[in-house]
Amino acid sequence: MVNSVDVEKEELDVRCDVEVGTTPGCVFSRYKPTYVMNSKKFPAAAAHAWLIQNKLPGHYGLRGNTPLTFLADDVLVPDPPTSTKSLVDHNRDTICPTAWQRSRLATMSDNLGSGDVPSCDEFPFAASWQSAAIPKTWGGKNLKTVGSGDECLNTIAVKGSDGLWRLIPDSRYDVPTWTEPCGRSSMSNNQNTQSMSLFPTFRRNNRVLEGDNYWLDAQKP
Repeated sequence: MVNSVDVEKEELDVRCDVEVGTTPGCVFSRYKPTYVMNSKKFPAAAAHAWLIQNKLPGHYGLRGNTPLTFLADDVLVPDPPTSTKSLVDHNRDTICPTAWQRSRLATMSDNLGSGDVPSCDEFPFAASWQSAAIPKTWGGKNLKTVGSGDECLNTIAVKGSDGLWRLIPDSRYDVPTWTEPCGRSSMSNNQNTQSMSLFPTFRRNNRVLEGDNYWLDAQKP
């Protein structure tokens, strides 16, 4: 005689969609995938994410702590209700506005392409619900909301004569207290943008939808 036992576990729930990529697919809905940043190729970007993950409250995206939550480009600012501005753009404009002067002390990475310029790197990412720019009344998941990137831990990514990359405090702002809810760093645009260039592929392969959680693996150089 064979006894039939039915076991229900949320961890084994399967979710299927047609939103990511050109073909339908399914994933275990409770599984949190990990995006691995190439720390050797993009040491400045990886060091910044590592610093904020490991040294500031929240530890967003650090495995075993609080995961990052993907924020899609089509989510609009809820106030006013007639807004056509995306919440991702709101986050970027708050933490890394165009008018904010990127430090010229940042070391460029011409090995990754010509025409490199200083850029603004923010963490948690603008495309995450953990961005410190999102008010809690809008669904923000950061421990604290800020009104500008001036309230973040501000650094500059530089490469020393010894070949090592370091994040130095940006002297235009207060000395870090290590209680800041976010990080903002002047760094190579090549490193900043290319470090996340594989994220769309990661999203497609893991079928990461709006509101899905994931981990970020960033190692210091």
